[in-house]
Amino acid sequence: MKQTKRVLSIVSFILLLMPGITHAEEKTFVKPPDFVAATNSKGTIKYIDAPSVGKIFRSYSPILKGIIYNHHVDKFIIPDKTWLNTIIRLNRNFLLRTQIQPQDDAWDCENYSTLLTSYASIRLWKAGHTDTRLALGWMRVLAKYKWAGIPDAIHALVFAVTEDGILVIEPQNGQQIMLKDYPNKAYIEEVYLF
Repeated sequence: MKQTKRVLSIVSFILLLMPGITHAEEKTFVKPPDFVAATNSKGTIKYIDAPSVGKIFRSYSPILKGIIYNHHVDKFIIPDKTWLNTIIRLNRNFLLRTQIQPQDDAWDCENYSTLLTSYASIRLWKAGHTDTRLALGWMRVLAKYKWAGIPDAIHALVFAVTEDGILVIEPQNGQQIMLKDYPNKAYIEEVYLF
């Protein structure tokens, strides 16, 4: 938990230095969008609890060791999918602009995953939702099949609970696939929901 807080503090500092992203093709400032939650037909915010997220992952992965989450959070807020896609695109543009490259254990898939989840979480907290967390995290998978340009290996990916189900996101390039269609879904070892 201390390490997670330390990483979030470092990422928060970096993101505060970069309040927006420049589109490579436009050279114009783009402000990160304010957080938008998924809502039901009555306009109330949608939430999910960690055991329910764990149950979904267990239905796909027989080797899942567990779900790690903050036990002080009763329910996790589900992000609006359009808002989430904008955050993913801005994160990808940030990576392209800064030309961050993986370097063994110095900067690898867990760091990419932490960067994207922290960026989204900061927008949630800035919107005043400091009493909850996003239904967003990362998972460790024994990737048997190549997907999103990443070779088969032990890998960390981001996931998000959306109105349509769980979305798997490759944080290094922004590619997405629904969990039900993800080729390595049976090899997910651990899920980290923060």
